Amino acid sequence: MVSCVGAFCMDTTTLTIHDACAMLCIAAQDEVWGPCLEHELVVKRFGFHLFQLCCALDGSEVKRTSNEELLVAKMFELAWRLRYHRHCKAFDKLCELEGRECLLTAAISYLYDPCAHDLNLRHYRDGPVSDRRPSGLDSCLRMMEGMVLYDIRRNTLKGQSRLLRAVDALRVLRATRVLNGNEKISCEVVFVTATQVAIEAHTLAR
Repeated sequence: MVSCVGAFCMDTTTLTIHDACAMLCIAAQDEVWGPCLEHELVVKRFGFHLFQLCCALDGSEVKRTSNEELLVAKMFELAWRLRYHRHCKAFDKLCELEGRECLLTAAISYLYDPCAHDLNLRHYRDGPVSDRRPSGLDSCLRMMEGMVLYDIRRNTLKGQSRLLRAVDALRVLRATRVLNGNEKISCEVVFVTATQVAIEAHTLAR
């Protein structure tokens, strides 16, 4: 447990962090290790790692190695699994990250990345479209659904702004028509949810 959680807090290899994520996904599904998973340092380092892998601050295209592609997919899966962990608030804390640790920014950047949805560019070990072994894109969309619901509950101006950002990115992704199976379902669910709330907020503001 300590070594898995500590992988986010130390300078370790990509594969080490990936293996730690895989173990933590199992822990999240079993709803154990809650106090360690919601530790502030672990949450912040998680956000920092994912942001670094998905975002380029200078506007250039993000380049990832094959191992980093697998790591990104597994990190999104872990965030999604933590959403259903009833014995810790790690997911809520992940939703609250901002700046260079913001998971929503990382997720939106990932949705625009051709490597995330182009079948010819995906890593050959990226999971099939299924609940048991979800693809990186499906995990990202399921995590975003949780973030959208979190912002709805929070009901703040910042949350409404985040919803609009999510809607714009999801609209572009839907237009690509490259989603498969559960990816398409996940995209529709989060898009409809975010769009409906965004429209209601706009109506009330008028």
